[in-house]
Amino acid sequence: MDEYIGKERLRCRASCSKSFGKALVVQLTMLFRLPFWIHIETADGDGFTTLTHRIEAGIPWRGKDLDPLLRGLFVRTHAAAMDEHARVEFPKLRDMLLSKEGRGRSAR
Repeated sequence: MDEYIGKERLRCRASCSKSFGKALVVQLTMLFRLPFWIHIETADGDGFTTLTHRIEAGIPWRGKDLDPLLRGLFVRTHAAAMDEHARVEFPKLRDMLLSKEGRGRSAR
């Protein structure tokens, strides 16, 4: 992954930790697995597909005591940047997928 979230650049690897049906969970990895997961789910509609993207952050077991601090820092600094990232990137993803299917670019 090489993404800009707001002004910050996130460069890391993402490894699939779970896959089921139309859902995928990836965990971010730098030198070691980070306590951040990205959940991606799809649902088919009548002529469209809805993509849901959710971020989970936390430290399992003993690290649970640090979760409120981690969650507070993560939410405050990244919530607005992630919303903007989704508004910019998801239409690009849509257009890319439509062009690969031979449907051309969507009108947007």
